[in-house]
Amino acid sequence: MYFEEIKDRSGITLNANKDRIQYTRKDLQVMWLLGFSLWKSIELFGPAVILPKTIGSTSEQVLRDDPDLDGFERDYSERLNAIRQFVEKDEIDLEMWPANIPEPRACREDFDSTEDMAVFDLVMMATSVLFLHELRHVKFARDHSTGTPRPTNKAEEEMICDTWARSWFMDRLGVYAEDKSHSYKEVCSKRAMALAIASEYLRFANGQLGQFGSADYPPLSLRISALSESISLPDDDNFWILSASILLGETRRLFGKTTPVPHGAPKEIVNALIDSCRIQL
Repeated sequence: MYFEEIKDRSGITLNANKDRIQYTRKDLQVMWLLGFSLWKSIELFGPAVILPKTIGSTSEQVLRDDPDLDGFERDYSERLNAIRQFVEKDEIDLEMWPANIPEPRACREDFDSTEDMAVFDLVMMATSVLFLHELRHVKFARDHSTGTPRPTNKAEEEMICDTWARSWFMDRLGVYAEDKSHSYKEVCSKRAMALAIASEYLRFANGQLGQFGSADYPPLSLRISALSESISLPDDDNFWILSASILLGETRRLFGKTTPVPHGAPKEIVNALIDSCRIQL
């Protein structure tokens, strides 16, 4: 089995057969752009997720009281729309690269900012999850070539590959954390945030098919729900705050800025937004 980088083309190429995993440089650039862009959702919507319980207000009121939100949210939406356009192009013109997103670097030490270093880590981990997903497709294809039945429902296979990649990525974290003298909670939180970014990549990679589901892809809300249900972290963990911020931004894009924000802890907001998207889609 080998990895094959091919020439950039329209759409997202990342795919697998029994012999190889194929991708383009543009696939990786889109993940980079998306990771750094989604991280900024915390700056916009994090206060509406965190503050209501603390100050005795509502998320809607926190959003209304932010005088800079409209401008920052417009910039945020424009960046994400630019990424959607990049996906459809044959290649990314670096002259059109968003000014406030750093160009790809080889390693985290190339950054001066600790925040950029942290986002770099998330992007690298999210990318590895995508390749783990494709690796499970490789195993399905290889087993099928030797006579083992393969799922006839392609959407079912996608969910199995999601679950396998998630399990490989998240299992035995306690052993890893102890071996590296890290906090288990911090390791779990960081990896969970990477999974959240990887889930959003599917939204951009598969377009309407990824959003609503098809014969080949389960609905994105189902895939995100399968992810969040497996995460055992405090209700106010940074993972839930990031996920709630991302989903709140997407909900406002899809259904308008007057869409009510669910009440509760960050985890409760995430679950409510997932349910809302599932119902409305």
